[in-house]
Amino acid sequence: MNYRIKIAATGDSILTRPISLFKEEEFLSILKVIRDADVGFTNFEVLTADYRDGYPGAEYGGSYLITDPSMAKEFKWAGFNMVARANNHSVDWGYEGMFGSSRALDEAGIVHAGVGRDLGEARSPAYLDTENGRVALISSNSSVFKSSVAGQARYDVQGRPGVNPLRCRTEIRVTRDSLETIKSIFEDIGASMAIGPISENEAVIGVEVYRGSVDGVRFVGSDKQEYYTEPYEPDLKGNVRSIKEAGRQADVVLVSHHGHQDDGSDRHKPAKFIETYARACIDAGADAFLSHGAHVLRGIEIYKGKPIIYSMGNFIFQIGSVKTLGQDVYDRYGLDTQATPADLFDAQATRSSLSWKGWKTHDNEPAEWDTFVAEMSYEDGALTDLVLHPSTNGYGHPRSSHRRGRPVRASPEDADRIIDFVAEYSAVYGTKIRNENGLGVVEL
Repeated sequence: MNYRIKIAATGDSILTRPISLFKEEEFLSILKVIRDADVGFTNFEVLTADYRDGYPGAEYGGSYLITDPSMAKEFKWAGFNMVARANNHSVDWGYEGMFGSSRALDEAGIVHAGVGRDLGEARSPAYLDTENGRVALISSNSSVFKSSVAGQARYDVQGRPGVNPLRCRTEIRVTRDSLETIKSIFEDIGASMAIGPISENEAVIGVEVYRGSVDGVRFVGSDKQEYYTEPYEPDLKGNVRSIKEAGRQADVVLVSHHGHQDDGSDRHKPAKFIETYARACIDAGADAFLSHGAHVLRGIEIYKGKPIIYSMGNFIFQIGSVKTLGQDVYDRYGLDTQATPADLFDAQATRSSLSWKGWKTHDNEPAEWDTFVAEMSYEDGALTDLVLHPSTNGYGHPRSSHRRGRPVRASPEDADRIIDFVAEYSAVYGTKIRNENGLGVVEL
């Protein structure tokens, strides 16, 4: 084979303002890591489309993320030539926003995966040809709305546009006595039929079309109490099939996964099903598993010599500069149709009652403004280096500031803090990370 490919991977990127204007060394030096690689990767968590061509979706990813089509060229300027599209904002502005973004990325010369006109297209690998080898990308999403899931085409019916899903089944495993209490509550309020199926060993909230469906949460009698999740088998098999196909067509295979889900107790720890899925992807032939969506840092696992990065945080985080949002998100904050984006962002910054799982809002959560670039080198198919380049995003700066949401190389103090944090959460996987002059060097 005799090839050496360098990949620079980042987490979530929400780019809504030009960044090509700025020339600080701390900014350009972190971009240089991306530009010097054969592959510059990020999760494309924004729509680059004309809002007049579509409509705000009834289901949206917490807030509407749409910006001008010209922002796709800003991604290319930053060094990104391969991006993931399967995330909870992919259909914020309907199919028009999704397809408009595809056109803008194509025009900018950026390879993208994870959405399509039907499930087959959304799940198919995308390929990037470089001077040093060919790289494939499969992009999946577990933070997915029913309305955004791509549908499979039939011989007699066209498929449905949307994203490539990797959904999960959830079980709340409780003691037998606890299960009886739960069942009696359902029965006492006269909701046993409305809640869902109830049997001797389980009670389900939500209607299941068939056993194994992702609709519903199951309370299951068990000797061990735990919050248990596992990949939805049809989605797992479909993605594994794409990984195996990519492995026959490319030198390096990347799997990108967008999932907010945690282990039920700590936002910095991934849900069990994400760990299971990540290892299954490596088993199927993936060379790296790149997860994002948590909006905070998580640990790194080296599994069979391949990297599983469970979250790199927010790389570009210009979430407070969106100019156009649907009324539905204003309604959440009690704002009428005359309210402006600034009114909404002020409300989001100050009203913690709508924050996520007890965490503060984005403006007030320092953990959401730390990130890193993962620089990976592959030689003849083997991972030879994995180095973390810490950066920060301007926590505490006002929305109008050019520093807010734009990554710069971390100061020595911030770099030490970020590396120590990732090392702590990586230790559970047996991964060791050394701090060498402000860079995190992962021991392979």
